[in-house]
Amino acid sequence: MAHHLKATPILIRVTSNAVDENMGLNLWMQNIASRIMLVVMLVLVLPCKQHSINCTVYDDPFPIPHKSYQPGEFVIGVIVSQVAFHYNYPTFMEQPALMMMMEESISVPKKYQHILALAFAVKEVNENPNILSNLSLGFYILNSYYTARMTYKATLNLLSSQHRFVPNFNCHQQNNVITLIGGCISEISVNVAVISASYKIPQITYGSFLQAQDFKNHFPYVFHMVPNEILQYRGIVQLLLHFRWTWIGLAAVDDDKGERFLQTMVPMLSENGICDAFIIRLPKWAFVDEFVDLFLEQWKSYQILLETKANVLLVYGEDPSFQDLRIMLFAAPFFALPPLGKVWIITSHWDFATLSFEQIWDIQTFYGSISSSVHSNQPLGFQEFVQMIRPSQCKEDGFILDFWEQAFICSLRMPNGQEEEKSCTGKEKLETLPGTLFEMNMTGHSYNIYNAVYAVAHSLHATLESISKHGRLIKGKKLVPQDVYPWLIHHFLGFVSFNNSAGETVHFNANRELIASFDVTNWLMFPNGSLFRVKVGRLEPHAPPGKELTINDDEIVWHESFHQVLPRSVCNDNCYPGYSKKKKEGEHFCCYDCDPCPEGMISYQKGMEQNV
Repeated sequence: MAHHLKATPILIRVTSNAVDENMGLNLWMQNIASRIMLVVMLVLVLPCKQHSINCTVYDDPFPIPHKSYQPGEFVIGVIVSQVAFHYNYPTFMEQPALMMMMEESISVPKKYQHILALAFAVKEVNENPNILSNLSLGFYILNSYYTARMTYKATLNLLSSQHRFVPNFNCHQQNNVITLIGGCISEISVNVAVISASYKIPQITYGSFLQAQDFKNHFPYVFHMVPNEILQYRGIVQLLLHFRWTWIGLAAVDDDKGERFLQTMVPMLSENGICDAFIIRLPKWAFVDEFVDLFLEQWKSYQILLETKANVLLVYGEDPSFQDLRIMLFAAPFFALPPLGKVWIITSHWDFATLSFEQIWDIQTFYGSISSSVHSNQPLGFQEFVQMIRPSQCKEDGFILDFWEQAFICSLRMPNGQEEEKSCTGKEKLETLPGTLFEMNMTGHSYNIYNAVYAVAHSLHATLESISKHGRLIKGKKLVPQDVYPWLIHHFLGFVSFNNSAGETVHFNANRELIASFDVTNWLMFPNGSLFRVKVGRLEPHAPPGKELTINDDEIVWHESFHQVLPRSVCNDNCYPGYSKKKKEGEHFCCYDCDPCPEGMISYQKGMEQNV
């Protein structure tokens, strides 16, 4: 019998920005706390007790169109950032279904591999009788649309029944979600974590996550498939010291994450004798139709990049910032500005993902870039699995239509009388796409998702064994999926350790961070859009101090502006014998004059600090 619910209206004002650009760390944590309270208040509109109700009387007023579902006794909920939309912000003068009228979707083709990696891992787990015998693993994937409100909506959808938006109730066809995977960028991950903590559901992030003080208490159910960022920073310092680059530029996204990066990185550089020639801030997000205004705001930064002697630029940001940077570089020729010839040092967050309309844009500015990439390997059978993907065979995949059309620039839809578009055959080959749109080799973030699925499966296996061994069921009762609570899996995730099909060990440390290394990658881009990653070294965060970095200089290809000569990035040339350094007033310590030695004193080497 259905319970008739009467909800008391609550007026709540929430800002759409997850982190205010000028907000300090304490305010940021207060913002997160307020979000938790918001979610709790929304959930408490319904009775706290999880009643079983007839959910057919409810429907979802605003269903999320991009989703993919595969049934199973146990379901992994996944939040991805595959699609973005231009949409109208709500005025609260229309019905909810009309408040956010979505226009044409913008797919990020390269990120479709994240979905394929998850589907491939689930397929392997279900075919392996040694992990989940007689039980199957399923998944339910929803899109975040790069916004906080849609991320909250998607996460609550995962905790509701199929096709019904009734969170906090047990309904027929309930999603038996045991773990959440997501997201790829830190803001999305935080939004998911707010809800996962309320429901005591373990969450595994496969990208970046802004880690604050007392992190484990604020987000007790979050695991990371990427090591702590501070370890990556130390490796970057070792890279700069290896090539004797002491005069570099810094570019960071203009938000709290970028501010935290600068507050950590600038002192670390200074302690190692490296100076920042300049610091520029990258916009957090902008749409393509705003690129002229964006460039006018950023032209001073571009001028600095052109005029400085610093040939190395260390960049910190996530995918939206990279898109804005691409727009700025694309616009430069229209303002008669020459292209940049720099060495780009990039953190692990970027993957050089190109949107469909950007594939004709020149990306060779980034040729020769070096990144500390998320480590990846190639599970056996993944490329063959990807090559078999066809739109006609993926009826439950709500992402493949936009991906296919925007990757191959064609239409799978029936003609509607408008200007005819090139029709897709549905048999196009993914291996023909340029690497900026799609890669056949498993990327670092996809590899994280692949390992995350196996971590969940092994933890679930341990949970089932524990329940059976310790007799936690009523005598004579058969074990059913509803007997497995997510908080139990959370417990075993902390102790999971296994070797994946690529022969690598997967396990977490006491801070719930994956114990792993980074790949030092040299990126090569070509005019036809093809892209190659060349692993030229490795960063082992847990190696002894000073030994974290191993690199093969001979394998690195530099930007053509350096004519394959090792780039130099210093404020001053070394002082020759007979001269010593003299500090310039008001300048960084990396900048100095060279004064002749006084009578009776001499310097024997280049770059002497004082005479002897």
